[in-house]
Amino acid sequence: MKVAVVTGAKGNLGKAVVKKFLLENYRVFGIDREGEDDLEKPGGSYTELNGDIGDKKTVNQMLEKILSQEKKIDAAVLTAGGYGAGGLAETSAEEIANQFTLNFFTAYTIAQGLHAHMLASGGGNLFFIGSRPGLDVTNGSGSVAYALAKSLLFRLQEIMNAERGNKNVVAWTVVPNIIDTPTNRKAMPKANRSDWKTPEEIAEIIFRHSIQDVASTKERQIIL
Repeated sequence: MKVAVVTGAKGNLGKAVVKKFLLENYRVFGIDREGEDDLEKPGGSYTELNGDIGDKKTVNQMLEKILSQEKKIDAAVLTAGGYGAGGLAETSAEEIANQFTLNFFTAYTIAQGLHAHMLASGGGNLFFIGSRPGLDVTNGSGSVAYALAKSLLFRLQEIMNAERGNKNVVAWTVVPNIIDTPTNRKAMPKANRSDWKTPEEIAEIIFRHSIQDVASTKERQIIL
């Protein structure tokens, strides 16, 4: 049975990713700060881990627990994070630090260990969740701290891919426009949702990329 790790497992996207990989008969380790609520767990095998993934000691303990049960992690989808609004003039250094913690360090801290494991075990796919403002920070004039934090995920992805050598390890960055969730619908009731993707659609796209032939893949950004 293949193994997937999903951070932010209680979020809208995290739940959809967990469900998708379970339906594909993966052993899934879902990571979130708190215990599960209404998470669906069809098929497969699910293990929940709780803790602060911004804390290196906690992350190391989680990875040790996973690897004490499984020899190889085949896929990791790092969905933990959150949005923050604010233009340049009103964005404080504290707000930037908070967004870096929420959107970059929660990914970096666990991705560092996951990437090292995948290189040692001979393969794997690691997915970051980027954003349009992070891809092009000129689109982040109303969310400066968020855009800066998300932009670092693209640079981290590039570094990881540069360091993989000839190993079948790929870091991806998924770039949604706006995810079609009840929260976003409520916040933007008059928005044109024609190019929004549901969490389930994004989960399906992530899974498809996780099983394709690495050698035939050149583009590492999945722009939705």
